[in-house]
Amino acid sequence: MMTEADTEMEVMAALLPAWFSSRMMYDQWSFGLMMTNGTVIGIANIKSIIQDTAGELWLDVEMLANNDLVECRGKFKVFVAPTGRLTASIQARHIMAAFELCST
Repeated sequence: MMTEADTEMEVMAALLPAWFSSRMMYDQWSFGLMMTNGTVIGIANIKSIIQDTAGELWLDVEMLANNDLVECRGKFKVFVAPTGRLTASIQARHIMAAFELCST
């Protein structure tokens, strides 16, 4: 039986139907979002996907904290939350790639 939260997740995944949107909404992990300027933003998960009045998609995310990347660092620098407040919003059109930062 589908819950209200499941239905909400399906609606959000339909807004951004890439593989990573549903995976990153249901999981809590170390993910990277590579932006158009080459910056990799480290996130733990996507909290919601919102469409603004201009039709642009925004991802509300929980960013990774600095200590979340101790064993996950690759050969690139990962931007993590600069403070203890981990919530951020990212405009989807600036995302070039999405991937896991750590191997299981």
